[in-house]
Amino acid sequence: MRERTKADSLRRSERAPACVHAGGARGGGEAPPARNAAWWITVFPGLAIVATALAWNTLGEALERRFVPSRRSR
Repeated sequence: MRERTKADSLRRSERAPACVHAGGARGGGEAPPARNAAWWITVFPGLAIVATALAWNTLGEALERRFVPSRRSR
């Protein structure tokens, strides 16, 4: 059996700190309101996803027109 160390005898609250929020408040603090968040954090990645989806869709349609004989326009 291993020997008990001081860390073993400490309570959990003394060993591991509580969650610290961005404001520095310890526990029980309120999160900042969503309206204060930067809008571009969601807008630009969303636009990148839409642009990527449209690009793949356009490429897929072009390849289909090129290689699927039944879909070729006359």
